[in-house]
Amino acid sequence: MGRKIDFVYVLENKLFDYLAYRGMKNLFLIDTNVFIDLEEAFKNKALSEHPAAILDEISMNPNYSLLITPGVFEELESKTRSKINNNPEISDPMFRLIEKIYADVGRVLDEIMQQRIYEEQSTKLDSKNFDYYRYQVTLAADEVFRVDKRKGEKNPISQVDKNLIALGMILSDNNYSFKEGLDVLVNLLSSDEHILRTLHCLKSLPAFKEYRIRAIPTRGNIKSFLNR
Repeated sequence: MGRKIDFVYVLENKLFDYLAYRGMKNLFLIDTNVFIDLEEAFKNKALSEHPAAILDEISMNPNYSLLITPGVFEELESKTRSKINNNPEISDPMFRLIEKIYADVGRVLDEIMQQRIYEEQSTKLDSKNFDYYRYQVTLAADEVFRVDKRKGEKNPISQVDKNLIALGMILSDNNYSFKEGLDVLVNLLSSDEHILRTLHCLKSLPAFKEYRIRAIPTRGNIKSFLNR
């Protein structure tokens, strides 16, 4: 049995480019837990370079864009004040990179879409565009976790998670007009079962089967997601 190819391995071995599809605009929506896991990997020497530096280099590639939602940004900001073994869960270098990515979200979306889906300065999701998808996400999560008391009742899917999936669905919805000649693939990076299983449920429905969106489970073996 070969080594598990998880997201840390992909970054350490400079394989991120193989997660992107050629000839398409690849959008990578990043969940809160991904940044925390990368910080932990660096502390445990699973990454030889600080993850902020790795992600900063990745963010400069014109073939793909890293995106953070307002809710994820707020969670990450709070993690700068949360400490484990006297170390913040999110370090200063990482949060500077997070601020840089977040500040660029509005520009990135304006570049690819004919219509604005964020309100001014990327600080708030436009509820008119997101209500439908948030509702669909809620229905899917209810269906997936209705028999799972731990994740369904005691620890239900959060509003932040719903917004993250809803944004991904909008960005992969062909009813929204992208700039001429632009094909978009949405990659949702997360290790959260709420997100992974809810999106899987949505994609199993006929209405959303053709949407160009996929969830990449960052703690799992993601070898099958690499395009060689």
